[in-house]
Amino acid sequence: MMSSTPFVILPMSSSTMAYLPLFGLTNGFLMALYTSLTQLFSHIPLGLIYVSVQCVFQNGFDLRLRPRLTNAASNQLDSLTVCLQGINLGDGPDTRLLKLNSKPYTARGAYAALDTARDNTDSHDRRIWGTRVPNKVKVFAWLYFKDRLSTRVNLHAKHVVDDDQCQRCANSVEDRNHVFFGCSSSSELWRVMGLSHISLLSDDEVWNANAPPGLDASIWPFVFLTILWRLWDDRNGQVFRNETSCSRVVISRVCDDLVVWRKRLHPDLVNSLHGWRSFLLDCTGTAFAHSG
Repeated sequence: MMSSTPFVILPMSSSTMAYLPLFGLTNGFLMALYTSLTQLFSHIPLGLIYVSVQCVFQNGFDLRLRPRLTNAASNQLDSLTVCLQGINLGDGPDTRLLKLNSKPYTARGAYAALDTARDNTDSHDRRIWGTRVPNKVKVFAWLYFKDRLSTRVNLHAKHVVDDDQCQRCANSVEDRNHVFFGCSSSSELWRVMGLSHISLLSDDEVWNANAPPGLDASIWPFVFLTILWRLWDDRNGQVFRNETSCSRVVISRVCDDLVVWRKRLHPDLVNSLHGWRSFLLDCTGTAFAHSG
């Protein structure tokens, strides 16, 4: 934040600087040293930590430090004294402004300023949070695109498990791509749905994947995240609940989700969702014939 009273920049080294706010009459001056000049702060008596800026400046510049400063504290005191030369405080109240936009500080304004100022290179955020799937699926999708799901590879990297091998097929390391596309049960699901090409797309490309003929591509993200959600549930069922994987069952569960979640979509898109559901139900017949 900024203030109508001075905002001092302290050189800490050849490459870093500390920013020391001088908030006029009431705010603790010495407490501001805690994060800026730690060596100097350690020489301040405990009872004076919250002394105001006004008290420090009213009779010259007096930090009321303990005697016998260390060399580091002495150097920081010299730097601070040089920076504060010529500082004169007025008697008026402080005006705190956001440094990013020079507007009066509010929590809402701070969040808005940070959101505007940050370098938002993540192309998935708005797509994920803009879909109409339930929040639990959005959080799951965020973890998916960040590659932060608890796959064996990620757990092994955190020293949670002893190895990173897939517990379902034991033929490969279990990274994100293997869970959702490479493992035999997952790849079979995409093959049955006629969407095997999805595994070849990048994370950016998958949002705009070509939909099967006659289906509305505008709700593909909704369907895609639902499929991923059920693939992850199927993986967990095999690993933790000793369930048997079946493409027909997974697709049926996706269709059930589409029915339950249909009211989350705009009414104009419900018929399109029914089209996707009918397509997937037809795929269950293909999966049944293949298993037979």
